[in-house]
Amino acid sequence: MQKCAINSTFCRIPVSLVDMDDKFFSFRRTLDEKLPESIKKVGILKPPRVQVFHNKYRIVSGFRRMAALVELKIEHVEAFCYDSTVASELLFPIAIFDNMSERPFNPLEVSEIIFKYQNQFRYSTDDVVKRVLPTLGYGQNPRVLSLMEPLRNLEHEWQNLVLLEKLSLETASIFARKDKQDRDAYFSLIHKLALGKNRQREFWHLLRDIAGNTNRKIAVILNEKPIKNLVGNNRLTSSQKADKIKAQLWQQRYPVYSKVKQKFDKILSDSRLPAGVNIEAPLYFEGDVYTISLSFRSESEFGERVEFLRNLQKIGTVKKLVDVTNTEIWS
Repeated sequence: MQKCAINSTFCRIPVSLVDMDDKFFSFRRTLDEKLPESIKKVGILKPPRVQVFHNKYRIVSGFRRMAALVELKIEHVEAFCYDSTVASELLFPIAIFDNMSERPFNPLEVSEIIFKYQNQFRYSTDDVVKRVLPTLGYGQNPRVLSLMEPLRNLEHEWQNLVLLEKLSLETASIFARKDKQDRDAYFSLIHKLALGKNRQREFWHLLRDIAGNTNRKIAVILNEKPIKNLVGNNRLTSSQKADKIKAQLWQQRYPVYSKVKQKFDKILSDSRLPAGVNIEAPLYFEGDVYTISLSFRSESEFGERVEFLRNLQKIGTVKKLVDVTNTEIWS
């Protein structure tokens, strides 16, 4: 895609002849801005671009400016006008460069541009990667195409979260490809728990694996009673709910690990370890190296800690800790 030099005329046109319903060149996706108020104060600083099309004017760039003029009931506007014979494929890059001069495109706008090239101008995937993405500043990176392409399919409220950078781009892209039921259930969880981007990814990976392992839909998993009750528990903060729901998902994703950890923790709890003594199992109970850490403030306190640990061995607690791991993991 290259910016082409195409002749236009600078003319004064009736706003009433501008087809506001024709979105052929439209791709901007922004949060609401007070453009009419700005135009009312200082006027149009950057003339829109239009093309003569079926006895009307089709907007090439300047959709928001034209909408503001209609709202303000301004009857005429000066614009750059292109003849009806100019191919739309030549005008679309002009619209892109014209808008790019104002600010960088957000992910939703990139998604819309990709869609228009693929559907209106019949660009292949290879064309988009090699000709379009470099112009938008992404190089010839197929991963960008995979990440951005589905975003336009998101519902409006979730597109706004992307624009506000409250929704992980990776998460948004993944769920834009999911069915609406799964998408609504997951996004509802994100909203109610106020999950940050890292936790969004963490929950997604757990839900993805559980759904795959158990052949259940994500919406079904999130609608089950234990999780549903936690989400609706008004006595818990959003952070507490997220921790407890994550624990529930961990139990479903790693049932053996969760079972072993629960038994291991119960043995330690019954042992009543004193402050300053900590016993840890191998990471994820994989391996055979256990770790003991001690903290003390005096020689006598050190002696008490060591004696406590010796006693744990005498009464068989250490053997129980080792056995619960070996028995459950390999049974």
